Amino acid sequence: MPVIEEDDNGKQVISNEAEYKELNEEDFFEELLELADVEALDIPIFEVYQKYFGYSSSDYKPICLTSLIDPDYDNIIGMEDKAEHYHILPYGGGWDNQPHKLVEAFDCIRSAKIQYNRVRTEKIEAKFTPKR
Repeated sequence: MPVIEEDDNGKQVISNEAEYKELNEEDFFEELLELADVEALDIPIFEVYQKYFGYSSSDYKPICLTSLIDPDYDNIIGMEDKAEHYHILPYGGGWDNQPHKLVEAFDCIRSAKIQYNRVRTEKIEAKFTPKR
């Protein structure tokens, strides 16, 4: 697991260190949620998780930890993806006919995707933009 330290100003930061822990599913999720609470992160939380899971920049994949823990959340993420790509909603009718909680979940997923794509685009542009 990544190690959380305090910087010179007393803010929590994630160090370059790591520590080995044997965790059950619940403890694992708690550890990762603790990482999400670190205030002084200078990178989006999904990048912290990507580093934890060992994804390199050439193997850039989105991470949703909740979907690792609960298959229902994984299904909701899949529904949002299908709704976006195929332009169909899970339930008949329009957006007003969808369950409110589902619409809220879709909004959260879409927001995370936008942030992920923004960061990814910035990295790609930085890689291919000539340096002056």
